[in-house]
Amino acid sequence: QPTAASPMVVVIKGRCLARTWSSGIGLQCIHRVPEGVQFFKAHLKNQAHGRVDGPVPDCKAKLFEDEQKRQLARLERLLEQEVVQPAEAVNCLAHHMQRRQALNALGNDQVASRLLDKLASSLPGSATSSGSKEGTSSSALRTSLGLLPQDALLDLLEAIAAVPRSENLNQKASASRSQDLPRAAPAQPAQPASAEPVEPADPANVPAAEGACKYCKKLLRKARELKLQVDACEVSRAELEAEVAALEADLKGLRQSGRDSSQIRMEVRGEKLLGFLASKEAMTLSLQQPCKVLKPKWIFPFTLLEGNLEPELVDYLLSAPEWKRKQEDWLRGRTEEARRTGFEKEGVAVEETRHCRSYACVQVGKADVQSGCRLFGKDASEPAPRQVMAFRHALIAANAGRLRRMERAIQKSLSQGCSLKELRVFGFAGGKSLLLSRAAFAFATLQLRWGEHEQLHMERHIDGGPSLLHLSVALRGHRRVCSEHVTSSAGSPVQKLELSYGPGQVYVSSPSCCFHSVTYEPTEPTAAAPSKRVGRKRAADAEPSDGDGLPSALVIHFRSDMFRLRVKSQDFPRSNRLLSEHLAPAVASALASEPLVLPTMAQVRKADALLYGAGEEVLSPKTKRREE
Repeated sequence: QPTAASPMVVVIKGRCLARTWSSGIGLQCIHRVPEGVQFFKAHLKNQAHGRVDGPVPDCKAKLFEDEQKRQLARLERLLEQEVVQPAEAVNCLAHHMQRRQALNALGNDQVASRLLDKLASSLPGSATSSGSKEGTSSSALRTSLGLLPQDALLDLLEAIAAVPRSENLNQKASASRSQDLPRAAPAQPAQPASAEPVEPADPANVPAAEGACKYCKKLLRKARELKLQVDACEVSRAELEAEVAALEADLKGLRQSGRDSSQIRMEVRGEKLLGFLASKEAMTLSLQQPCKVLKPKWIFPFTLLEGNLEPELVDYLLSAPEWKRKQEDWLRGRTEEARRTGFEKEGVAVEETRHCRSYACVQVGKADVQSGCRLFGKDASEPAPRQVMAFRHALIAANAGRLRRMERAIQKSLSQGCSLKELRVFGFAGGKSLLLSRAAFAFATLQLRWGEHEQLHMERHIDGGPSLLHLSVALRGHRRVCSEHVTSSAGSPVQKLELSYGPGQVYVSSPSCCFHSVTYEPTEPTAAAPSKRVGRKRAADAEPSDGDGLPSALVIHFRSDMFRLRVKSQDFPRSNRLLSEHLAPAVASALASEPLVLPTMAQVRKADALLYGAGEEVLSPKTKRREE
């Protein structure tokens, strides 16, 4: 429930997120900001009343509470008085109508009825003590006001408050002003048959009436805007609840389908290793003298998991028709300004980034283009291949509980000692709206290389924030990954952990927490088709070949949709403490205590049917031959 410490305010996208005083209401700043910017320039350095989506600072909470009590006491005092000034009473009432909190506490109908009785007796021409004729008019006015709908009643009260009160304004002028107000006119009672005709208003009073009408229209626009905000908030919340319910149903079905299958649990190869950042001189010295003790400036813990996919699942992933496209077809849709990566600089190679937002497929039955979706400055609006999308969805379903516990650990860590700037870098409203069932492994970077090629070595580097939770799957070719770490936060010689990966082998880690280098092994000449005698060999033991139209090297990197403002080394200083003390320890501990599991072929086939409807289910060639 909204309180003085946390007022109920609807957040409007595209506007500054700073909270303003707003007569004690605490509304959102009205200034518009560009996309990706949270605050107007006047609120960049100081948000005196806090953020609109967060609590009010302790030093201001008392002021909000006192102002609300003062307005409520003022309203109650006015209602108890014998003579009420309409403008003062209605202004006070309109203040509480915006919050809808004081009226609910007192009873909306009772307050409106009591106030209308007093307003009817104080409006010009409706006094009850001037004879039976005037009393009949007052009674008719109260009856007419009581029959108005709630919205029209509020508009009428605001219009009455906007009319300036003056002793020399007679009945004719007030009747003229009532006719000028667009929403107040229907509320005026019918004149009795014996009443005198109303003469035109005095021209001297016309400017005052026009000003009152403009002020009334301004109030009505504000009221409509607030109503639209409330309606949009309720619709968005309903849509989000429906999506979460559908996702939970899908996850339950996938868990049920894989309950009878043996879980492929990943093994912990390195637990809470200490990645590091040091000065440029220290890093250069560590390369020249490997035995030299390196004193790190920042420590980033990370955990390394390894696992193997089922051979049938490897065949299923290789059955995507996209892999048989040539390099020219992949490059045709790329923009001219798209930069080439290190993987593409040698040989016939392509590196593409696609989104894996599989939860969107559940609603529409297909993977749509997500316009404006980018990762590391590269366009990621196109969906990943169908087989990759189904694998990602089954992976999320198999690890739903683990990801939820990791999500809570991250949120708990972010709530302890993070600055506002650090929370902005992470996003998701400082982690409060983080949902790993959507954010984890939401992007797929596809690396393809064709033909024979020599060894390719990518120098030591450290990834950006989205690789905080990273999964890599090798489908073709062999490569070696060398990760660097230290054994003590006080300093030690740099240790290297070098691991080799072939087709069907998977690793999960945090490349954004450690320096690492990658070496792609040279490919052998195109080999002939294997004989029946070796047809049952594991996919990991087969030599890469492009004789079947597939690339000789094919690797898929799954990155997460979070921490995306940590991209280049120039961005690291503002988020090093956030990664070192909060994010990296939470992710490393979660992976070490509960290693992820890999989905089975049955779970991936079930996910494919859930995502793409009841159409023809995609099967691997080996599965088709076995079923035939």
